[in-house]
Amino acid sequence: MKPVEAPADEMAVVQPEPRTEDTLDKVARKFKTQADLWKRVATNTDKLRLDAIAERDRAIAERDEARAIIAARREKAKLNLRQFKGKQGAAEQEAA
Repeated sequence: MKPVEAPADEMAVVQPEPRTEDTLDKVARKFKTQADLWKRVATNTDKLRLDAIAERDRAIAERDEARAIIAARREKAKLNLRQFKGKQGAAEQEAA
C-alpha cells in the first residue's frame, strides 16, 4: 500500500501573528499597572471560588433533602408494615 500524503498547504503549521506594539499598548491602557491586573485576577479568582463554594453548598443541601425524604419514606413504610402485621395478627386471632 502506498501512504496517503496531504497537500503541503494542509500540513503547514499556522503561526499566530506576533503581538504588535499597538496590541500591547491596548492591554497596558486597559490595566494601568501590574497591580490593577493582579487585583482583577484576584477578584475573578475570588468570585470563582465563592461560586464553587455556593455550588457545593447547594449540592450538600440537595443531598440532605433527598436523605430526609428517603428516611421519611422508610419510616412510613415501617409504620405501614407494623399496621399490616397488626391487622393480620388480629384477623388470625378472630379466625382461630
